[in-house]
Amino acid sequence: MIGHVSCRGLCAVLAIVSVAVLAAAQDTPSAGGAAPLTLQQEAVRDRLRQLEDRMATLAQSLADREPEQAARLAEALSTLGERQLRRRVEDTLTLLRHARFDQAGYEQQQVLDDLVAVLELLKRDGSDLAELRAERKRLEAARENVQALHDAQRQAMSDAAARVPFDSPDDYDRAAAEQHDVERQTRDLHEQMREESASERACPGQKEVGQAGECMQQAGEKYEEKQQDAAAEQQQALDELEKAMEKLDEALEQARREEAAQALKELIARFGGMLARQREVERVVTELGERPLADWTRSEQLRVTEAVKQERDITADAEDVLELLASDGTTVVLPDLTLALIDDLEVVTGQLATSDLGPRTRGLVADTIAQMEEILAALEARRPQGERRGSGTCPGQDGQQCAAPLLPGSAELKLLRGAQARVNRQTCEIATMDDARAEQFDALGQRQGHLAELVERMMKQE
Repeated sequence: MIGHVSCRGLCAVLAIVSVAVLAAAQDTPSAGGAAPLTLQQEAVRDRLRQLEDRMATLAQSLADREPEQAARLAEALSTLGERQLRRRVEDTLTLLRHARFDQAGYEQQQVLDDLVAVLELLKRDGSDLAELRAERKRLEAARENVQALHDAQRQAMSDAAARVPFDSPDDYDRAAAEQHDVERQTRDLHEQMREESASERACPGQKEVGQAGECMQQAGEKYEEKQQDAAAEQQQALDELEKAMEKLDEALEQARREEAAQALKELIARFGGMLARQREVERVVTELGERPLADWTRSEQLRVTEAVKQERDITADAEDVLELLASDGTTVVLPDLTLALIDDLEVVTGQLATSDLGPRTRGLVADTIAQMEEILAALEARRPQGERRGSGTCPGQDGQQCAAPLLPGSAELKLLRGAQARVNRQTCEIATMDDARAEQFDALGQRQGHLAELVERMMKQE
């Protein structure tokens, strides 16, 4: 997984710069001179300047909320400065203008190597959410396996007790066979836990599962020796399995708490980065939206082109957020609101691509910002409780423990109210438009229906 989404757009821009450098380095100058190469190198210079400006802006905006992210951006920006990339790009441009192609090619390759190094620094993911999630799933699987053994052992005890007093050798044989079967399953699980502990973290309850297997063996051997008094060994095996489950439950509680805190941290960073960049888009549409397209300068047209790229990056980031929420799986409303946000971002991207910065585009940009602000506020309000968010009881699963919700129901209802307000605003706006299209009303109608479904789902969950 690429690092926090606040750095994703920068990675994309830096990758574009790198590709441009590579293309310029690989081009062979024609007999007509260095003009095409010079133009390419000027594009590299301009994109590098944009990259540095964006990194500085984003690092500043994240300084208070996500200091680790800001520090990583500052480190990458410092690396760009230490390696004097901007000056070296200018030097390469001078070499090309003087047709010193061999030396220019060498300098371009050096610049490319440094850009790749900075790209790797930006892509470096300080998050261990995937590892935490994998650890939690490993513990859950172990807990389910021990529970299955516990149930099987209880059944073996019940079956043996039902045969007492044993009337024939077959009664002993059946009791021994059933007990040894559970024993084999227990020893298999113990070996699996032992192997996992050797290659990963130690698996809680491993010792107790091993001891349970020993008790089961003793009980089975008693039955083989035609002794009926194996209940004590069977009960001891059951007790050891219960101790193993207790240890696994404790480890699971801690694992879920760590995963929840990390997921919350990453979501705050992701939405914070998206919001910072969407505000940059808003500045463009606000400054240029009231002016006729014919009055735009070349520089202003390029700003809109850059805003289109920015919006596509934000949309890709929102899709990553949706994937993260799907993996978390504890919220009812947030994934659907993020999906609606993606739809709005795609509409904005299409409007910007046609240089339509009219009222509808500006309104949609404002709506996306409002939604990001509301979600971010809900997540940040949850942050003080994030480390305490552990397990809850899964509805309809016989008291089985599962992760507590990322957001409480009250926070999700508040997000729904905000979404409803935006649907109302967009409906009023479209109703006053002379060129409103039927599909716009249809889309809003579908969103309204979906919000009603979300409210119903939340009520059922309560």
